[in-house]
Amino acid sequence: MGYTWVCASAVADEDITIAVTVDARGRLDPPLPATYFGNYVVGRSTALKRGKLFGENGVIAAVETISEMIKSLKEEGPLKGAENWVLLMTQTVVNSDYKLISTTGSPRFEVYSVDFGWGKPEKVEVVSINRTGAVCISESRDGGGVELGWTAKRDVMENFAKLFAGRSSTTLS
Repeated sequence: MGYTWVCASAVADEDITIAVTVDARGRLDPPLPATYFGNYVVGRSTALKRGKLFGENGVIAAVETISEMIKSLKEEGPLKGAENWVLLMTQTVVNSDYKLISTTGSPRFEVYSVDFGWGKPEKVEVVSINRTGAVCISESRDGGGVELGWTAKRDVMENFAKLFAGRSSTTLS
């Protein structure tokens, strides 16, 4: 996700706040039972200036920042500040100099393992990302990594694809 954040920042030509959704089912105390049918997702956000993202270790800085944000779930608990989430999201979107990129989904949801009697899905798409601009994260169909889904205008997507495929994974300078 850190590399995606760096590439998206390059395409956007502005600072971007990243908001990550996290599967919090096992992070509650006590945790939800294994038989719980549903999801429990919480969000966290963080920001870095573009200069930091494009520095010599930009991807490393992005990954470390995201990692610290996720670690805060363990330290603070997934519900810390829940009473202010709507206000925080509104302020982040409306009153910020940063553009927002968010994620939806989680590889832990195992969407390719779901079978409601019709067999397992061949392809899973989250269509709401077309409206929200979120990056969808899920486990890959073959179980060997993750899938990222994102929609943008054609020129933005072409520039993003060039950056994502053609640059070093440690720097985008």
